[in-house]
Amino acid sequence: MMRRLALASCILLHLVASAAAEDGFAREREVLPGGRGPQRLAVDAELLAGARAAGGLADLRLVDRQGREVPYLLIFVRPTPAQWVGGRIRATPATKTSSGFELELGRPLRLDRLRLEGLAAPWLKRVRLEGSADRRHWVVLVESATLFDLPDERLRRRELAFAAGAFQYLRLAWDDRSSALLGLPRRAAVRAVRAAEGSPPLRASLPFTRLRAEPGRSRFRVRLPAARLPIEALELEGAKGDLLRLAWVLESRIRGGALAPVLLGRAVLRRAVRGDSAAADLRIPISAPSGRELDLVVDDGNNPPLALATLQAVFTPQPWIYFESTDGAALTARYGHARLKAPRYDLEAARGTLDRLSLASARWGAPSARFRPSGDLGRSSGGSGGSARLARSAGAPATEDAPRDVRAAGPPLPLQRFRYRRELAAGPGGLRAVPLDAAVLAHAHGLRDLRLVDAEQRQLPYLLEARDEPIVITLHPERLSAPPRHSAYRLRLPFAGLPAGRLVLSTQARVFRRQVQLLVAAPTGVASKTTRRFSHARLRPREPALIAASDWSSVDPEERAPALYFELPRQGSSELRIMLAEGDNTPLPLAAVRLLLPARRLRFYRPARTRVRLLYGDPALPAPQYDLSLLAPLVLNAPAEELALGPEHAQALPAAPADHAQRYLLALLIVTVLILLALIVHLVRKSEPDPPDADPPEAREGAAR
Repeated sequence: MMRRLALASCILLHLVASAAAEDGFAREREVLPGGRGPQRLAVDAELLAGARAAGGLADLRLVDRQGREVPYLLIFVRPTPAQWVGGRIRATPATKTSSGFELELGRPLRLDRLRLEGLAAPWLKRVRLEGSADRRHWVVLVESATLFDLPDERLRRRELAFAAGAFQYLRLAWDDRSSALLGLPRRAAVRAVRAAEGSPPLRASLPFTRLRAEPGRSRFRVRLPAARLPIEALELEGAKGDLLRLAWVLESRIRGGALAPVLLGRAVLRRAVRGDSAAADLRIPISAPSGRELDLVVDDGNNPPLALATLQAVFTPQPWIYFESTDGAALTARYGHARLKAPRYDLEAARGTLDRLSLASARWGAPSARFRPSGDLGRSSGGSGGSARLARSAGAPATEDAPRDVRAAGPPLPLQRFRYRRELAAGPGGLRAVPLDAAVLAHAHGLRDLRLVDAEQRQLPYLLEARDEPIVITLHPERLSAPPRHSAYRLRLPFAGLPAGRLVLSTQARVFRRQVQLLVAAPTGVASKTTRRFSHARLRPREPALIAASDWSSVDPEERAPALYFELPRQGSSELRIMLAEGDNTPLPLAAVRLLLPARRLRFYRPARTRVRLLYGDPALPAPQYDLSLLAPLVLNAPAEELALGPEHAQALPAAPADHAQRYLLALLIVTVLILLALIVHLVRKSEPDPPDADPPEAREGAAR
């Protein structure tokens, strides 16, 4: 009886452990073999987003319909020198619209790329490529592509990539409808690859949103499907036409206990259009990102904003998956587990023989109910799992992504010490981001007195994040009376005390030259009570002070005038003046004036079903120190929903006891000074000698007798 109970307990524990292990998988998808026998399955972006890609896909498991684990191997292809093989070139019959050549290799080879050399530059052509093993049956390898060599534009593409296959003959056709005949290349070579070599570079479409930006720049917020993805470049595709613009990619990373933008990579986007063909290089190499958000910035110059159509992520070379199918039936791939280690199979003994095998191509099937897409990868992307912890929380609030003691509320704060308070929009709990507006930047003292509190007035820890994109505020210039041959405008700032920023002036005029001055209107002096009481004096307003001056000109009637930028220091005033020296010309119209302020955000974990307020306006409060800064990478990698700030409410601060003491001390000091002055006057008068008489003593005695 005891043996049966022990056996039943062991079986129950095994079932519970198996169920727990199965529940640990956050993703599940079908794998469809290409028949029976050895299979080759490519690693795709959805697998990288949902599995522990940083751990070498150690949590990936394949199971059959009976739930049995299917062994597999990850084949990592080591970079080897490319083997280029030449062949005999023969011209093909030309037509009115096309010409071309055939390349004969002499024997069948597994190929994936064609390279052309010896064509006189410059040239730009549309091409079509076909392949054959017997010269009778042809397969289209590339339906339509563009090759070019434009030295002046620094654009060159003389290689044509295609899906790897075994071919002995290649046939290339030039499209001659919009360009002259190109002739035969001096040399044509193909790249030979082994059967076990890697797949073509992995690409995935990324969603993006256009951000509000300063004049002359385009900004985009790029959303990645997961954190710590092995991405090596971004490829853009936009509106047609010539293009020459500098672009760079930024990411927020921890710097000194706060989040700040870090440059990941930059490149010059180039595209040259010739007829109906285009040569382009729209690739931006970047270092591997660590978070889930990237900022793409494009310097537009005097051109219209970049019309970005698509954006793709190019991954570093990835392994492929080898497994064997006995019946060709569909398998199930499970991944996204937090604790699984890399498996070890006897199949490892077959790794050295894969080059001699004929591999079928397996493909990924539809996701099952366990699969919870995040919508961040194309239209049906794979998840939020740069780490297994984040993968488990996809589609759920991110509250549990940080330890409870780190995101717990701190000690309470007295609300009466803060001058301003803001209510945050209601919503569920989780990781949230709060953009700070101009009111916070003006009224907070260096942002060190910012505090987030819950309904019980307890502090909520946060991380301060600096953003590269500015806060753009449109100002409306008011025309003022000015000296002859000048124009003057008043700019009313939303608040006094705004931080340092940039002022941007633009105009619709095309040809002009002006001297522009930026001035700050000094506040009108206010006489104190004591001054008004004794002297009834009135202080006169001071003249505006000069901040900066610059020449503004445009000489091309076909181009828009460049914007004029002024670096604006921190302002104690809420009013600026612009003075333009017009000379004998008509007044220069100001199309728009924009104020660019630094953008900041607060990242914090919001408790569920609680009210959160933002407090600021205490100059004596130091900057906070929270343990949440120790988990900055985790907070940064998790998805954060933005919350809006409510209207600003100001309250009167109670008079501090120190103020009354200072007043009493000042009054006592004044009384003491008055008493001392009176005593000095009295002593001076007492010590003065009697005044001398007008008559001598003898005259006074005679008068007495």
